[in-house]
Amino acid sequence: MRRHLLRAALSVVLALAAAGCPRRVAPLAPAERFEDAPALLDAVRARSRQLDRLRLRGTVLARRKGQRVKARFSAVTALPARLRFETESFFDQPISILVTDGMEFSLWDMEGSRFFVGSATPANLARAIPVFLDGPEVVGLLRGEPPLIAYAESRLAPEPGGANYRVWLSNSREQESLLVDARDLRLLEVEVKVAGQRRYRLRLDWGDSPRLPREIAFEMPSEELELTLKIRAVEEASSLPDDAFRLTAPPGVLVENLGVSEP
Repeated sequence: MRRHLLRAALSVVLALAAAGCPRRVAPLAPAERFEDAPALLDAVRARSRQLDRLRLRGTVLARRKGQRVKARFSAVTALPARLRFETESFFDQPISILVTDGMEFSLWDMEGSRFFVGSATPANLARAIPVFLDGPEVVGLLRGEPPLIAYAESRLAPEPGGANYRVWLSNSREQESLLVDARDLRLLEVEVKVAGQRRYRLRLDWGDSPRLPREIAFEMPSEELELTLKIRAVEEASSLPDDAFRLTAPPGVLVENLGVSEP
């Protein structure tokens, strides 16, 4: 159970991470007013990609079915979809390492002495961590970019007072609701439902950071899962080593290939 929770904690970094400000920046100018959802979502995506390479450290807390696990993490991430996420206990004992380039992923479970590889699809990632997001969605979320359903219809309306936008997206099976700060275009909430039932909910707390979220909270009722990622330190990296996003199984460690499952 503890290993499962720690894998779950990887996601919301994997899963879920980036908050705090790598350097002091001036407050953003008031955003333009938006009349349709696609234009607003494009602007949110553009603002989330202003910082290319990041190093960060913090804590991740997982609660599931009455169990609670807390760990420290360190991570590096680079656009468009690369991530290395390492967890350790509060006694400096390594627990796991996850690496993804957005297409493939590798996960070394040190406690279980197992090594997972495969495509970074939601179906594959959910077998290691019960979060229905693919690799690029996870990396984007760390920067405040929302995961989006493949929507056929969209609607946008300002909240009372005009401080936030509410966005609704839908297709024949899924519905998504997003809350976006109208001034700085910061993502605040995401809720995705399937056939009327909540799949997951995300809440982002930006604190006093104009660029990156300071906390990401994830809820998945079907798994009785709650994850909270808190960023304690973050800096912009001018460069990263070539092997930062490569991970191979140590000798003697069992490798499980999850293949290319459909998303």
